[in-house]
Amino acid sequence: MTRRILPWLVAASGLLATAPVTDATTVESLSLDEMIERASFIFIGKAGEARAEWNADHTRIYTYVRFDVERYLKGGAGGRELTLRVPGGQVGEFAALMPGAPQFTPGEDVLLFCSGAQARVPTVLGLALGKFAITRAASGERILKRDVSGLVLADYRTDSRTPDTPVTQYRLSEIEARIRRVLAP
Repeated sequence: MTRRILPWLVAASGLLATAPVTDATTVESLSLDEMIERASFIFIGKAGEARAEWNADHTRIYTYVRFDVERYLKGGAGGRELTLRVPGGQVGEFAALMPGAPQFTPGEDVLLFCSGAQARVPTVLGLALGKFAITRAASGERILKRDVSGLVLADYRTDSRTPDTPVTQYRLSEIEARIRRVLAP
């Protein structure tokens, strides 16, 4: 019996060793205009402290990130402080990682497209798709950078795909004008 099972185990382990490892999460591919329309609120702010906690059932870990809001570009309750929930994090010796989840560094300036305005704790729309880090060009102009390298973008009109260029850049002034144009009555 052992002699018959052993070749199958060796063959199966060979298949597992060659199976592709995916370090990506699939999200719906959204254009900027679609993101503007779907977002409950959009804001510019600075990331603050983060804390990771188990959910009530002790089955998932979420990280709660506090933001100081500079200004809202859509929606928002007008508060100057806001907390968002991001999937994953580390609690003690337990860590949960979700590829494509937005990561934040304390003090990082960001433009965020958010969903769940009516939820107890809202989230970033489309995981990393809804996060734009703000940097400054040599001219002083504010530039947005979006990194979606941990995502596979699913488009119902075509097939799922990994983005060709995972890091894209935009001028903040152009995105603000686009938001105003999309939201105009």
